[in-house]
Amino acid sequence: MHAKVESSKRQYVNPPRDRRIGIIGAGPGGMAAAHRFKEAGYENIVIWEKTDDFGGTWNINRYPGLECDVASHLYSFSFDLNPGWSKSFSRQPEILEYMKATADRLDLRRFARLSTEVVRATWDDECTKWRVMLSTGEEETVDILISAQGMFNHIKWPEIEGMDSFGGALFHTARWRDDVDLKGKRVAVIGSAATAVQMLPVIAEYVGHVDLYQRTPNWVLPKDDKVFDQETLAARRADISLVRDERLKIFREFEQFINWPEVHDDSEFVKFGRENLLAVKDHETRARLTPDFNWGCARPLSSNEYYPTFNRDNVGLITDKIARITPGGIVDATGVERDYDVIICATGYYVDRFLAALDVRGRGGIHIKEAWADGARAYLGITTHGFPNLFMSYGPNTNQGSLITMAEYEAAYMVRHVEWMDANDIAWIDVKADVEKQYNDELQSHISKVTLWQGACHNYYFAESGRIVTQYPLNMTAFRERIMVPDWDNFTIQYGVSL
Repeated sequence: MHAKVESSKRQYVNPPRDRRIGIIGAGPGGMAAAHRFKEAGYENIVIWEKTDDFGGTWNINRYPGLECDVASHLYSFSFDLNPGWSKSFSRQPEILEYMKATADRLDLRRFARLSTEVVRATWDDECTKWRVMLSTGEEETVDILISAQGMFNHIKWPEIEGMDSFGGALFHTARWRDDVDLKGKRVAVIGSAATAVQMLPVIAEYVGHVDLYQRTPNWVLPKDDKVFDQETLAARRADISLVRDERLKIFREFEQFINWPEVHDDSEFVKFGRENLLAVKDHETRARLTPDFNWGCARPLSSNEYYPTFNRDNVGLITDKIARITPGGIVDATGVERDYDVIICATGYYVDRFLAALDVRGRGGIHIKEAWADGARAYLGITTHGFPNLFMSYGPNTNQGSLITMAEYEAAYMVRHVEWMDANDIAWIDVKADVEKQYNDELQSHISKVTLWQGACHNYYFAESGRIVTQYPLNMTAFRERIMVPDWDNFTIQYGVSL
């Protein structure tokens, strides 16, 4: 650890606890960071949020059936436990309500600038601050910049001829249109991953007909999704330790379930998937819904309603490639044209961009896209060379387990390093290039041992360079232990300048 600078009578550019902390995003990552900094005594905080409220992706995404694939009691803040979750895996309205209520209970709203988007962030070498340009036309300066905008920013539209020619309503699930009434309509859903698995069973209840256009089938395992009875809810409200115990139980089960380098045999998961598929009565449809690759190659999915939906008379499965979209519908590769009133694209996001989704420049004017030319990378997934005093929540290679749990670990790391900077009058820190490289080499070595990720399937894990940039290969406990190790010598530092 660097020696503390003795300076009882000097004034500093960044006196302790007075650093300006700028946080991009009011989702779970931004909320965890803001709370932890506030808890540590920092009050000069601003949260820029491009939408109208807290909640992040849960405020933006509102398609029918949207729910979390992590159990509710684990997908919640350890510092704001919720005894009132209605079921094991909560849906979007309940999660959003919880996020907003947490912002109220923890007094985070006073830091927020809602409906304010970050347009550009530039590190100023001379004044050693971040200059942040906002959608309002204003520029703010901050000492510490935290990127907490998450992975779900750039919508991935399918590349299909004639998209602009369709005469009905065509939209992406990430921008759900409440003004489009699906009741009784003929609907096409393009995409068959997590979004479609959640949405299809819901809309099938009230549309006239819906066809799912599937490029690649996915393994969909059964879901242990309990609805909590009133007696259970009352007991949890009366004794919050029951919630804490339940959260710990889920955490431990999760840790044993997914420590990826140790999972080499997918036979048990495939067995569960095949048993779940038996809910599809038609043998030919069941065959087309069965993947030809290993479980774990793509994002693990679970649902008890998805497969039975294909037994409905008003639900179709189209596995022929889409040739083009016409004013009246969709033409597949065999030349068959089907008429639709509405086309819904359930095709996800470009999730490998992280901070590069923004216009960000670091030391010497280097652009983040240039620094990440071969794919996003970071030291511990939290900080990246050339961008001083910048921390990331849910950055490269941190996708593991519960996003909120990982965000809390990352927030603790951020606070610990800013406190260290204050204690030693350090103006800025920048992770060393060789440290970042060594960490990523080690990370990719672990990833190379995850045989299930190397299968022949389409997934969002890989950058164009071929590196996996989203996933953390070990479990959450391993990540927590790794970032708790003091690492002061891994940074280039610049001490504060006296006035």
